[in-house]
Amino acid sequence: MLRKRNWGIVVSCFVCMIAVLLLIPYHYYSHKKIHVSIDDVWTCFNELSKDSMSYETIYEHPFFMNLKLAHEKTGAKFTLYVFERANNYSIDDIPLKYIEQLRREKDWLRIGYHVSSDTATREDIGFLSSFKQSFEHVNEKLGGANILRLQYYYATPEEVSYLSRKGKLTLLSADDDRRSYSLPLSLNDSLIKKESIQYNNINFERTDIRIEKPDGPLKELYLNRNDETIVLFTHEWALKNKWNKLEMWFYLFFFSIYNCDFIIN
Repeated sequence: MLRKRNWGIVVSCFVCMIAVLLLIPYHYYSHKKIHVSIDDVWTCFNELSKDSMSYETIYEHPFFMNLKLAHEKTGAKFTLYVFERANNYSIDDIPLKYIEQLRREKDWLRIGYHVSSDTATREDIGFLSSFKQSFEHVNEKLGGANILRLQYYYATPEEVSYLSRKGKLTLLSADDDRRSYSLPLSLNDSLIKKESIQYNNINFERTDIRIEKPDGPLKELYLNRNDETIVLFTHEWALKNKWNKLEMWFYLFFFSIYNCDFIIN
């Protein structure tokens, strides 16, 4: 029964791909820039830290195995936005051998700061001193990405100013109409309409596609066909769902077929 169900998903995915190829001409997506990211990442690192004897390399873990296979088959590049700590886990627990492996793969896999902890509220994020300490800790330990998505799409004006002094940086904004990163309302409205703006020495880029949304790839790809850059994301917990994982593969194969350019910085 399970095998029949899996075949049904594969056939459905194939039919959907044919429909997309017929609906969306090649020139709409050819050579677009694609940024792929995964939020709320910590469980995989926690499992690697607690059972390091079982994993000689980081790519023996199912989560990273899937990413590496996707990279090899489609050329996809990924940015993982991590919690500094969660539950009884901290990034300080990650064995050095895995960190060294990640650094060797920085041409297609980057680690970026997301938030200090899985329980952090907007009020917690609002303290500049703790934000700076947490941000620097993640960057020093795991390397820093130049394209970031912060928890709740939120940072205070002081934190945004701090980030602007870090050099070339892009903040990925909300995929809905909420206010992102304390932007002035007029600029936030402009960001929603234009998809991308420059402000305070930072590039703000609107997030386009959330994999776990029920709309499906056919509608999302059609709606975003005129965008120069497509920002696709999901969450680590969402990829435990087989359908979400299959949908991510669908997008990656689609972008690969259309000769898109995967970016991470």
